[in-house]
Amino acid sequence: VSKTSRSAESLAIGTFCILLGSALSGLGGAIVEWTLQRKRRDSYLFSSEMGILGCVIIVITHLMNATPGDEGLFQRWTPRTFIPVISQGWGGIVVGLIAKTSGSVKKGFAVMVGLILSCVLKWLVDGESLHWSTIVAVPLVATSIYLHAKYPPPKTPAKQV
Repeated sequence: VSKTSRSAESLAIGTFCILLGSALSGLGGAIVEWTLQRKRRDSYLFSSEMGILGCVIIVITHLMNATPGDEGLFQRWTPRTFIPVISQGWGGIVVGLIAKTSGSVKKGFAVMVGLILSCVLKWLVDGESLHWSTIVAVPLVATSIYLHAKYPPPKTPAKQV
């Protein structure tokens, strides 16, 4: 197998994974927004339920591991390991509150602006040149945010339950 065909195959697989991940992210955002806004679920309770479900899935996959390691699940944990765990937990709660009050589209715009800001700061602070995809993405994101703000979707009344 030539290097060119492997590169083309990797590009196709990578593109498929990005598209699938984006579609699943959009579906997840829509489900969360529907659950929090239409069903009027408590954001903290919903975040707790998702966290518990995630823990159950981790335990099940750990128990189903065909080649269990000599080390336990928390074997190499240090106090610094809790930093991303806690920040991800708080981040999930904040995202839930944003999805409940603003919706997943505005949350998506906030994420895009955050990514653009981090790229620009990386360019200013580290002096790294921006990738061509960033240079293309920034105007597209700016245009989409402008169009969404200028021509918002019509408001539909929420169904009373």
